[in-house]
Amino acid sequence: MQETITQAMKVFEVPPHRSNFLFLLPPFFVAKADGKISFKEISSICFNAARLGLIGPQDQSSEDLDAFIEKKAEQFQNKMSIGDLDLLAKAINERLEAFAPEKAHAIRERIYELCINVADASGPLFGEHISEEERRMLELIFNKLEK
Repeated sequence: MQETITQAMKVFEVPPHRSNFLFLLPPFFVAKADGKISFKEISSICFNAARLGLIGPQDQSSEDLDAFIEKKAEQFQNKMSIGDLDLLAKAINERLEAFAPEKAHAIRERIYELCINVADASGPLFGEHISEEERRMLELIFNKLEK
């Protein structure tokens, strides 16, 4: 079971002892869905991950987090594929098995909300904010993360 988490941490270059950083990765797939990952989307990931409690105060001030986020936009823009999303979803689902069911459900809900916030951030100031590509990616992610 732990093998999937370890493999995902290696593929996504997650620092050791920071497996909770896996929870920050689904929105990068959403951000990439309509082409290019924007600064607004990266900012939304950082801000909303902290607001939703997916990263704690110890993570927010960590050099690990800064370096991690910096590398993710480039990594996702150039390398990540749907196959990588399968691995990530399996790893997140396994990581959540360590929590009580209610806590695991709450974390999944926060991941969903983070993804939706990122999709919303990429749109224009007025009008439809979430593109069709982002909608498809949101649905794919939501289906892969067990409920």
